Amino acid sequence: MSDVRLSPAHRSWLFENLLRGSDAEALVPQLSALGVPEGVSRAEAAQIVASPDFVGARRVVAEGRRHTQVVGLLRGVAREGAPTLTVDRRPDLTPGEFFERYYATSTPVLLPGCARAFGAFGRWTPEHLSARFGDVEIEHVQGRDAERHYDELTPRLSVRAPLREYIARVLGAGETNDVYFVANNHNLDRPELAALWDDLGDAGGLLDPRRRAGCASLWIGPGGTVTPLHHDTCNVFFTQIFGAKRFTLASPLDTDLLRGARAMYAAVDPEDPASIEGVDARFATVDVEAGDALFVPVGWWHHVRALSVSISVAFSGFARPNHFGWYVPGG
Repeated sequence: MSDVRLSPAHRSWLFENLLRGSDAEALVPQLSALGVPEGVSRAEAAQIVASPDFVGARRVVAEGRRHTQVVGLLRGVAREGAPTLTVDRRPDLTPGEFFERYYATSTPVLLPGCARAFGAFGRWTPEHLSARFGDVEIEHVQGRDAERHYDELTPRLSVRAPLREYIARVLGAGETNDVYFVANNHNLDRPELAALWDDLGDAGGLLDPRRRAGCASLWIGPGGTVTPLHHDTCNVFFTQIFGAKRFTLASPLDTDLLRGARAMYAAVDPEDPASIEGVDARFATVDVEAGDALFVPVGWWHHVRALSVSISVAFSGFARPNHFGWYVPGG
């Protein structure tokens, strides 16, 4: 009997369940059903519990449980105060109130008409950009429909083409998710498109005009493009210049969304009822029309669908600190 040992897989299972607080005697019958002698199970359990590895792991788990309780408390209080998740609409929000009420509390907010102050609003149409910058070679993504995790494969799926050619493809594509000009193509950082910054602004003092390079991204695509549910590692000020997009938002306190997450990407699709069945999370839907801006706080999950041909600019260069690159709980 003394020579019989648990397999690595069974020992790992026993270790994990003991660490989760299960009683060893309650686990013995389950191992017995798999053909493990009771004496072996009890001896292995006793050895595990007495090991320095288990003692150290238990301290780490205890710390994690304390953090989980804090998250649960915040989520419970939030849900008691607001049973459904909603996003405020604030057309006349001052910078002071924005930073105190929304930025500092990590609360999303829609600012209707905020981007109308940009010179880009009413000027940036696909035709205008094509005529003005048509010869500039830009990078865009194609072949997204053939890949399940297309957004994560942007570097591999990216190709180059003159902007004029890309715009013509967008206008003739109809509703599709196959082709898109996304943030990770970094087109707004191209020197040939630097003049576009003349048509943007500081959103009434919310953005720091000195923070441009690497702090803004341009999105151009047809209706039907989708950015799957994910979170960013910084606060984002999303402005809709042309067309409209639909955001589906969820709080980072909804930790069920971390199950199966791949770095910043959730494993669920809020547009698919079967995908979110049994997931304890609240979602809010916000339509962002041309001229609107949406504040998406760091860590907030968001799924984005273009409702029409769309041009958007997302900023991270706020007039406040915005450094949260360490936040990747799904990593």
